[in-house]
Amino acid sequence: MYFRAVAGLVGGLCAGVVAGIMYLLMTIPDADGVTIPLLTVIARAVGSNDPATGWSFHLFNSSILGIIFGLVLGSFAVSMLRSALLGLATGFVFWLISGLIILPTLLHQPALSSFSTPDLQPAIVGTLIASIIYGILLGAIYFMLYSPILEDDRRQRYQRAAQEAEPDRTKAAA
Repeated sequence: MYFRAVAGLVGGLCAGVVAGIMYLLMTIPDADGVTIPLLTVIARAVGSNDPATGWSFHLFNSSILGIIFGLVLGSFAVSMLRSALLGLATGFVFWLISGLIILPTLLHQPALSSFSTPDLQPAIVGTLIASIIYGILLGAIYFMLYSPILEDDRRQRYQRAAQEAEPDRTKAAA
């Protein structure tokens, strides 16, 4: 279980860096009409205007989500495709919960209010794409890190089973 959490943490951080770069490049109009990076909006959710705070908050959430992915869904990630699909679903759910409900609430706006603002609709699509890419990368990196451990565990179980079955074969031959 420890290795699943660590693989999820590393996968979450790596995928979080990629999504964070996308959030840094995305801009949305501010109240006074000036465009600001999405990471500044994320920073405002925790009471700051510094994009570095947005980076920190985003990477913290990415690592927590990665750990949760490893612990909850890691046992189902038995192939690269399945792991990437589980990651995609995780990214989508994370986008629904954090981007459409939690972030607007922290910014003292109604949940799902982004849909009714025409200026924010491109940002909604952009964050959806970033979250899906985050999820796919999370699942893929998780599988690349955890599959050797999983394979080694399977190999050890097979060897133990073969050793336990060996005495039965010698008795049957005698």
